[in-house]
Amino acid sequence: MALYNATVQACDALDGLKDGLVGNVHACPFMRIAESLHCQGADTGSCLTDSDIAKVKVHTSPLMLERRVVGAPWAGTANLAGVGGAGLPSGFLAMAFRSATPIDPMTYDIPAQFNEVKAQLDGVYSMTGNLGGVLKYLGRGKKLFLYHGWEDTTVPSYVSINFITAVQRSDPEAGRNSRLYMAPGVAHCGGSVGADSLDLLTVMSTWVERHIEPGSAGNPVVAWRQAGSTSPPDISGAQFSRPLCPYPQYPQYDGSGDPNQAASFVCRLGPSDQTSE
Repeated sequence: MALYNATVQACDALDGLKDGLVGNVHACPFMRIAESLHCQGADTGSCLTDSDIAKVKVHTSPLMLERRVVGAPWAGTANLAGVGGAGLPSGFLAMAFRSATPIDPMTYDIPAQFNEVKAQLDGVYSMTGNLGGVLKYLGRGKKLFLYHGWEDTTVPSYVSINFITAVQRSDPEAGRNSRLYMAPGVAHCGGSVGADSLDLLTVMSTWVERHIEPGSAGNPVVAWRQAGSTSPPDISGAQFSRPLCPYPQYPQYDGSGDPNQAASFVCRLGPSDQTSE
């Protein structure tokens, strides 16, 4: 939590507005921030030990096996203290292997067990999207939206980023029929402090049926934060709203408009990916 708080404090305003949300994630030098918190003496709980910093590096680096990437990193701007819970992976493995004592994700032996788990999840349960199949689908003019929270500590944000990057590099035309929306300050499918309510179905139907590009004036892509549990679920009950920008763009405050309104932000390209910084 100390690292998360320090990261938000240092990187919050990189999108032009101090609002508790890190919008310009790639511009945030989170490893330098982590190293600045390195304990100089006893662990007080507000500093990072050698072990803590090593965990940060592991969580924010690709998982490698035999010199190839087999797992995506988490974003350094997420609350990395929340990474490592066994509930979701244990459930997947129990489902896959139909065992009361499946492979334990907390003692997972990557070299020995990765291929076994991958074969089971991909071959039997189709847990991983097939790039070739998606490219074929998009190549026929079909559309694809992906949505992921930057602060997700259950499924690494770079799972979606790596996939959309592969789509766009493999076939630029297919890439034009797909969008990835990375939501600042949003955890797994929602939660945390960001704008986590949205209506992508209406955006998609407008794109498909009326041929109006997502993010244009006639087809805005907006997320909002509900003001409270009793407020209307649509945007009329919003505490604040933000544009959802197609990756790798991020929402930049225009410097003068109402900071609670999506119209006061523009989608901008940030610096290159700095996950290794």
